[in-house]
Amino acid sequence: MRFAAFLMALAAVPAVAQIQSSPARPAPVAAKPAAGTISGERPTIPLETVADLEVKMRDTIITGGGTSPFVLIGLPRGVYVSGIGAIYTCEVELSPTPTPLFQTVINPDQKAQTHQRKTAQLPRWMQVMKDLAKMTATSLSAIPDSEQVIVSTRLVYRAWEDTSGLPGQIIMRADRRSALSGDMKTTVQ
Repeated sequence: MRFAAFLMALAAVPAVAQIQSSPARPAPVAAKPAAGTISGERPTIPLETVADLEVKMRDTIITGGGTSPFVLIGLPRGVYVSGIGAIYTCEVELSPTPTPLFQTVINPDQKAQTHQRKTAQLPRWMQVMKDLAKMTATSLSAIPDSEQVIVSTRLVYRAWEDTSGLPGQIIMRADRRSALSGDMKTTVQ
């Protein structure tokens, strides 16, 4: 009961009496965001440009396999990070793989032929990746020459495939200037 009476008395005191006067202070000035912070970054590459390059990459991959086409799993995906560079990834089968619906076992000849086709396609795929990196460096001419161009591919295989001598992932990277000349650092895993 006493507490309720105290609250009622407090509410009756005018708000002016509760505020102590203090010297006038200038209004705070918004600080300029530090370089490299999310709010301070201004992308130099429009998202539409990144997306357009994804479509160009898709078309290059689909037509780049020659008579034994590459199988693109989904669309290539790209991102541009200011101060770092452009990164594009995709998943690819080096060659169409038999997926028999009513056959539960893949015979040894099919396994050997699939491995041979994919092994033969690997050098062509490496060249396509260099072309994709060069295309990226050319299309994203607004990024600084010192920023990176990275093209990464995860190669997809079926559980029954012989993957000996075939990589699971290939990453090509270079600064933009080097990518324009095709001078890429390649990591094969």
